[in-house]
Amino acid sequence: DETAAGGRVLTRLENFVHLHSGWREMCDDHLRNAASAVVGERMALYKEKLNMKPPSGGGFAPHLDSPSLRSGAPPGGAQKDGRPWPRTFVTVMVAIDRMVPGNGCLRVARGAWSEHPGEPRGAIGHLETS
Repeated sequence: DETAAGGRVLTRLENFVHLHSGWREMCDDHLRNAASAVVGERMALYKEKLNMKPPSGGGFAPHLDSPSLRSGAPPGGAQKDGRPWPRTFVTVMVAIDRMVPGNGCLRVARGAWSEHPGEPRGAIGHLETS
């Protein structure tokens, strides 16, 4: 991202877990086992992203991760490496700093949600509050 002075600052890191033994152990062992136990099927790391929010940086608008994870996934199609597209997703957040309202902590919105506005409430995706 660009700063007000026109410089650049790193705000996101992706595809890094395989490069660091600590992250790899946490994701491939601990988080995979926990997610698999919750969902009831064996889970695999599909995508990792480290967001770095600079001081006084803006936050993210309320959103759901599942629509972006499904983008580009043709029904019944395969990924570039031949593996089938995942059908079940679990989002896990690992905070590496203290999370409080003053520094932009995660907030969970109350309400039903669906991926597409107009779908029955309670379907997966688009946030609707009441």
